[in-house]
Amino acid sequence: MNDFTRTILEKAGVPDLLDILDRRISSSELNSLLLALFDRKTAQLSPADLMRNYEMNRLVKPFDLDPVALKALELDLFRVFAGAGFKPIELSPVSPLGACSAIGKVDQKKVVSGLRGAEVMADATNAIALHICQLKKSRRPGPALLRFSAVERHLRAQPPPMQGFTAHFKAGCLVTSGRDTGNLQFEKQCLTEHVRTWDAALRAVAGISVIRVNLLPREGYADPGFSEKLRLQLASEFPDIEITLTSSPTENHYYQGIQFKLIIAANGREIEIGDGGFTDWSQQLLQDRKERMLCSGLGVEFLFRLLGRR
Repeated sequence: MNDFTRTILEKAGVPDLLDILDRRISSSELNSLLLALFDRKTAQLSPADLMRNYEMNRLVKPFDLDPVALKALELDLFRVFAGAGFKPIELSPVSPLGACSAIGKVDQKKVVSGLRGAEVMADATNAIALHICQLKKSRRPGPALLRFSAVERHLRAQPPPMQGFTAHFKAGCLVTSGRDTGNLQFEKQCLTEHVRTWDAALRAVAGISVIRVNLLPREGYADPGFSEKLRLQLASEFPDIEITLTSSPTENHYYQGIQFKLIIAANGREIEIGDGGFTDWSQQLLQDRKERMLCSGLGVEFLFRLLGRR
């Protein structure tokens, strides 16, 4: 508990309020309680209050560039995704509460949590992973590999990392799900497909290409040669793209085995435009160690701004 929260609890005169709400009432009861509270709070708002809140809240401002041009870019991306076998999907603007923190180990304070067991979309790959796992639980017949794509507006609660970034933004996502078939077959095939699809997408919509893929070893795979095997796989598939491998792993609990960064050249410099990696989300959700999943994303709105489109 931070000092700010502790001060609020002391002001309320109930220092153990968090423990009471957490341990003594159910999630549905907490939802009903908060609905009643927000009903009271909003009843006190005047139009002037609403206007002032709008002016002060950085989360609620509209996209500041041409939405028609951005939609055209999205459609071009979807055509590439579909052509590469990644089925486009339109997701809900909300995900189940904990979609990012329960499986991806993301701090819930970075997500805009809501009522009715939901949170505002903060990572579309988590939402696609849930959709895929629901399909698998229903045991519907289908291909050995499930491939989905999305271009979604994301909202993050933390301050933007640098000037030019906004609280909400469009990002494109690819997710592939399958099973371990031995000899790193899933990993080699699917990593190749993701890199090829992103390179094709950048060529199609921006006339630029991936110049470098940087691989970063992560924990989660027992094979000591895992990273080098994937580097050699990509090097053989993409002779025109530089494939680099970070020598020492850095702490990261989001990805398993390998994280990859997509690097382009624009405006006279190298720019990291996207990243991805293997995750254990389907293993967690389906309680099956043989499950495999690869997720990747690219900053569509960042690319849009980089191209100077207005």
